[in-house]
Amino acid sequence: RMAQWNFAIESNPHVNIVVDDAIHYVKAGAERYSLILNTVTTPLYFSSSKLYTKNFFDDVKGRLKRDGVYVTWMDSRIGDAGSDIILRSLQKSFKHCAVLYVKSAYFLLIASDQPLTMAQQQAVISQPQLRENLMAKHDIMSEWLPYHLMTTDAFSLIGNSEGVVNTADYPALEFEIASLQESGIPAFKKRLRAHFDMTEIEQALPELSASFPADLLAQVHERLGNASITRRWERLLRHKQLDHKKELAELELRKARRDVKKRVRDMHAYAYQLMKLDRYAEAITVFKTVLQKEPAHDNAYYNLGVSYEVLGENELALNSFNHELAIDPEDQDASFRIGRLQVKLHRYEQALLNLNEYIKTYGKNRRKAYFYRALSNRALGHDARAEADVMQAMRLGEKEKVMAEQLELLK
Repeated sequence: RMAQWNFAIESNPHVNIVVDDAIHYVKAGAERYSLILNTVTTPLYFSSSKLYTKNFFDDVKGRLKRDGVYVTWMDSRIGDAGSDIILRSLQKSFKHCAVLYVKSAYFLLIASDQPLTMAQQQAVISQPQLRENLMAKHDIMSEWLPYHLMTTDAFSLIGNSEGVVNTADYPALEFEIASLQESGIPAFKKRLRAHFDMTEIEQALPELSASFPADLLAQVHERLGNASITRRWERLLRHKQLDHKKELAELELRKARRDVKKRVRDMHAYAYQLMKLDRYAEAITVFKTVLQKEPAHDNAYYNLGVSYEVLGENELALNSFNHELAIDPEDQDASFRIGRLQVKLHRYEQALLNLNEYIKTYGKNRRKAYFYRALSNRALGHDARAEADVMQAMRLGEKEKVMAEQLELLK
């Protein structure tokens, strides 16, 4: 029944499913594990709150390998005092604890006796089945999952270090939850946000991408939206120059979509992002593949033409823009670029025909068109017309003077 969500784990020959009570199993067995994960429902239910006692944490620790980790969780429904009780109880059993977000008030707690760093980061994030499943079904980048880490020092977030510990014979967490008047963990989250430190994250994640920390920001935006956690990371990084890295992060996302979803539109989006990074030769290769698969794909010929023009391949650019107009006769930018390219190619008569038609149809407020028509008129000896075009463009905007000087249209 759950196969589509758990990769058909029941039929996996490497998995042994034991049906037992968790407390009994950890007490009775002897085998040690690298990971023990608690996914039992919230401790609001007192039966499950028994898995948040120091007694259980000690038993779990006894079943872990030396570098093993125990993963449990908490959310905002336990209240600030409840979060303190859980962390104090964990601290009595483990030396280290990290906090990762699932949602803005739903956190994973990862506890261990060893310092917490990601030792098999690439092995996990590049696992093909996981990577493809997350992207295909949820548009989630497996490569960005490590960026859910917020701190590896959760015990420093305890508000009251002298408070009670949750034990089997003194279930302080049950008592606290039973008397809870209002849910929410605002004090804990405030301490958590104040503790954010990018250096700490870098030390815990030894394999960082070229787009870090822009990819961290992209992930927190995607998963949490405008939550307080998102805003805090933004404030901490606001002084860094991240524009280029943000473009790289977007490229990583679009490449993953292209690789996994294999849709033509994702290929086109990836090529367009290559253009934004000035990687025009690579973009051309991808645009050609797009057009092989879908010859009338919207704007593919146009962007191919832009890439060729930037690289100085003007004839190829002109051909691409003409193809774009054949597909979309209303494409104003393609029409203008055709006229401009005719000027660059010194085909001034043809340029005048193109630019006259463009200005008549679209360009009365398009200043650049007048400049390029002025260049054509001047080359053909129509000095009065050239001057009139320059003056028309100059009346439309003061900043156009700079462009006129660059094109040597002002004497």
